[in-house]
Amino acid sequence: MGQHEIPVLETRKVLSKHLHAKILPHCQSSGLANTITSRIAEKFSDKEIISLLENDSALAEIVNSLMSNASVIKQALGERLFVAVAKLNSELCAQITGMLLELDVETLESLLTNSTKLEAAGVCMDDCKLPEKPEDLGEVVYKSVLQHHPDPKLAAQLTGMLLELDFNQLQNLTQNSEQLKAKVTMATEEQQKLSSFVKNVHQALRLRAQKIGADEAWKEHCSDETTLREYAVAMERLASKFWKENAKDENKSAQCRIEWVVEKCLHYFFGEQLINCRIKEKERMKKLKEEDINNEFVEGNKNECLKLLDVGSCYNPFKNYPFLHVIPIDISPATSDVHFCDFLSLNIIDSDEKSDILEKLSSQTPIVELPSNSFDVVVFSLLLEYLPSPKQRYLCISKAYKLLKPEGILFIITPDSKHASANAPIMKSWRIMLAQMGFTRVYYEKLPHVHCMAFRKGIYPQVSQHWASIELTKQKCDIFMDEMCCTSLKILIKLCRRMRVNL
Repeated sequence: MGQHEIPVLETRKVLSKHLHAKILPHCQSSGLANTITSRIAEKFSDKEIISLLENDSALAEIVNSLMSNASVIKQALGERLFVAVAKLNSELCAQITGMLLELDVETLESLLTNSTKLEAAGVCMDDCKLPEKPEDLGEVVYKSVLQHHPDPKLAAQLTGMLLELDFNQLQNLTQNSEQLKAKVTMATEEQQKLSSFVKNVHQALRLRAQKIGADEAWKEHCSDETTLREYAVAMERLASKFWKENAKDENKSAQCRIEWVVEKCLHYFFGEQLINCRIKEKERMKKLKEEDINNEFVEGNKNECLKLLDVGSCYNPFKNYPFLHVIPIDISPATSDVHFCDFLSLNIIDSDEKSDILEKLSSQTPIVELPSNSFDVVVFSLLLEYLPSPKQRYLCISKAYKLLKPEGILFIITPDSKHASANAPIMKSWRIMLAQMGFTRVYYEKLPHVHCMAFRKGIYPQVSQHWASIELTKQKCDIFMDEMCCTSLKILIKLCRRMRVNL
């Protein structure tokens, strides 16, 4: 480089300054002059720019051409605008930039030279943004609901209800805070009313059981068609409109219990969990027997649907999963595809007597009997706490054991809003009681409002029963240390010992 040669970058900078000075008189604002200067500097070489600086008419022609090309101007502004908006809102910068580009060029130039104005415009665009598709409106409604109810879980539930409204009506609500507040209040009141009704039914059944006995109270309850019908409607509404929103929580703070069951079914039956459980059980049985176990296991066909008995189904929530053949039953079906059945009165027949009974079931057919060893899965979702006595709950579990195929799974989901360890002794009692029957727990998860458990029906009941006997020995010592927390355990153990002969 010669002593008097100007660096390339310095040359471009100087030429751009001269070019801007020449262009400015042709433009309405310095911002537009900056945009056109940038466009010319991008397209022309230094030699060509020098030539334009010496030819005013040629430069004016190019400037006028660019000024008449709105798309060119908007494109140039858009690039600068995107960078500026990204500094203020990196998550929504593309959407906000696109909306701002609908403004006129002069306004955009003003925003680019004033960061305060740009930030205010970006916030306004973000708040006023209304999706054109119904499926995109949920987030907007959720944000609006949060302004009235800051609890994220409640806001999600209320949003789920509001999304049932007409799309145009929803758009209007997001722009009218008073109307939205009124709708939110109505939704809140409905949820509280439904929840209170369900709790009152449970409480009334328990009080009645104390007066006339659990069995008589249950018969009386099953004959009250009005209450049962109202209960079915309330549960279907709560489950499908409120609780369903819990599944959208990314942190699984209130994951949908239905999806939890489906997820574990896939993991157990179509993954490696079933085989792993089988191997462990066989090894433990060898240790107990001190001899080889030569049983041949019958492999299931992984292409077949899993037979699932949903007890207390209400509205058949598992119906949309193609790998499940669902038999939904309830004492008061909320939908026509759920069979009427009082599970406590269900007769369990030998599987060889009526092997085709499941295939012959038609819609709305009441179920009074089912064959043993016929189901891969039995689900008790929020069922056992409905029953007023421990004896009835135990009877339900023993029926599930008989209905399940060997290596089948019983899902028990029971409500509890306390933290995970608050009722740990009770959860341990569940595990011991079911182990004495021949069940082994394979999955457990404490979600904020429910305990989710899955128990495997073993091929060798002796294995789980041996484990239970060891745990019972430990528990005897603990009972004297903390009698309060072990009360439920003692009740379940007594029931188990008393009724075990009937298995």
